[in-house]
Amino acid sequence: MSNFGKCTEEFKLRLAFSTAEILVRRAHENGMTPAEYFRTILEIHAHGREEVSRIHEEKLNRLLGEGK
Repeated sequence: MSNFGKCTEEFKLRLAFSTAEILVRRAHENGMTPAEYFRTILEIHAHGREEVSRIHEEKLNRLLGEGK
């Protein structure tokens, strides 16, 4: 599940092969699937870097037992 709720919405789009190739390569370079990479990019664009960072930091803190 996404940090912003269950992923129920689907978007379909067409990209130039060269653009898709670059994005897939960047996803793999970051240890992510293309879907995870695209979703993260879109979440940052929609919610802002600070909000996405805050949510990920809270998740890490809980995992490390440092949560509130």
